Amino acid sequence: MSCFDLNAAEGSYWEQRRAPIEKLPTLQDLLACCNVDAFVRVVLDEHAARLCTPCGDDSSKRRRKKERRLACTLDSMKRMSIKRKCGRDRVLLPREFFISHEQMGLIERRVGVWLVHRADVPLARAVLEAHPDDPVEQGVSLPEHSLSLAPWEDALSSRVWLGGSWNLYERYLVLSSAFWEMTHFGFDRDCVAAAQARAKTKTPPEDTVVDGCLSVTVSDLRLRRATDFGLIVPDRFDEARRACFATRVARLNRAADLDLCCRIVDLDEGRGS
Repeated sequence: MSCFDLNAAEGSYWEQRRAPIEKLPTLQDLLACCNVDAFVRVVLDEHAARLCTPCGDDSSKRRRKKERRLACTLDSMKRMSIKRKCGRDRVLLPREFFISHEQMGLIERRVGVWLVHRADVPLARAVLEAHPDDPVEQGVSLPEHSLSLAPWEDALSSRVWLGGSWNLYERYLVLSSAFWEMTHFGFDRDCVAAAQARAKTKTPPEDTVVDGCLSVTVSDLRLRRATDFGLIVPDRFDEARRACFATRVARLNRAADLDLCCRIVDLDEGRGS
């Protein structure tokens, strides 16, 4: 198994890459190169923490137990037998996106992972040709493929491209995001496979958990119901503030999505920027 230096900066593999997509390292290759302690810390602090609120029994002993469990799962993924050819038609890329926190007036920047299939490349190219360079409120639509329902062997064979201005911590964020999606149903391979089979027969719920956050929050649901019942008291001052804030977040996300489309097209054309 090849090993690539995630700590390299100038002159790294990502700066020099000229190989075709199928020659890129797999997700398993890069997981095998990660510092285990750093990787587990990112998973706990950036992903698990978003699902769990601090509680009285969240002791150092409990954290060490979680760390051992995550390290064990990571080790099993490194050792798993995969078919490298199966992942030649899909690539994992860094994805930048922004989350709004209206009550505090804050915009949070996050870095995650985006799974691209070869069939998505013409769509990304069409997006770039159809939209102007200046970001506006209109969103960018690309097919979204989840790793949560993919067998671990298939996900681990996916190629990965981390080229660009991403720093070391952000590269770990991308890889840990893929790991976190893969372990959505648990940390044991057999249990995950059984849960995936059951999930595929069910209709996805209306409000799902995405990257540790509900896509529709409790306050959003209350607002939706109040609107349906005609009980919203107009507040033009607050509406203007919310509209301006939402527009700013939409502009940031659209610019980030257009950048993702650029990187998809560049990678397909061998530029890898």
